[in-house]
Amino acid sequence: MDQSFLFAVMLNILEKIFMVVTGGEFIIGILGNGFIGLTACIAWIRNQKLSLLDLILTSLAFARISQLWITTVMFFSMMFYQAGFGTVGRKYIFFCIWILTSHSSTWLATCLAVFYFLKIASFSHPPFLWLKWRINKVVSMLPLVSVPFLVIIPPPFFLSLISFLLLLHSLWKHKKNIAHTVRDSRNPCVEVHFRAMKTVFFFLMLFVLYQFGLFMTFGGHFFLQNKLVVMFGYMLGMLYPSSHSYVLIFGNSQMRKFFLVILRHLKCGL
Repeated sequence: MDQSFLFAVMLNILEKIFMVVTGGEFIIGILGNGFIGLTACIAWIRNQKLSLLDLILTSLAFARISQLWITTVMFFSMMFYQAGFGTVGRKYIFFCIWILTSHSSTWLATCLAVFYFLKIASFSHPPFLWLKWRINKVVSMLPLVSVPFLVIIPPPFFLSLISFLLLLHSLWKHKKNIAHTVRDSRNPCVEVHFRAMKTVFFFLMLFVLYQFGLFMTFGGHFFLQNKLVVMFGYMLGMLYPSSHSYVLIFGNSQMRKFFLVILRHLKCGL
């Protein structure tokens, strides 16, 4: 059998695999982020007020749903249409929408990391206490501060990394202060620190993968002109908005309980 034919068959199989995985990421991401938004809205209606945490989570969920939609549309447009979106103007519009949703998603996740740091960490330094007492204003101002950095990657990453490292330092100090107790590992403050750190840590890891996926997508499109590389970049990039929602769900005790209840009901229904 001709080797070129076998190579073409293998490429076709890989394309189908990338399409199925990307479609799966889209569905999983829509369900996860939709669940977060629904849970926050239910809490808003029940409590007659929307806390800062719920506001961040709701905004982040809707930003990521938008990001998943626009990314998926761009992916399948590239797959099935030679001309993509057609006119240059239409391509520019979709690209601007994608930039806006990606920017919103990244900075809202950064707001969440800063919120966890200010809310949970324990330091006696005056600058930290000043920020902690004004946590609502500080976190609310971050989206406005982010506007000049619309297409710049480092600021949100470094803010989240600093929050993670300071949370780690705060946890180390707390464990050191209670080292004489027998139930150190069961201390509620330690568990809260660990949950917040895991949320921020997974955000950082997924954000790195997301940026690598963007690098592959643009590199494969503009330099290598390789369709498979572009598809793999899309697939890798969608891990961030789709899977991080489940990190947030299982990192929040109320959402985790609600989510597990729904899973049990679905399992019983099947």
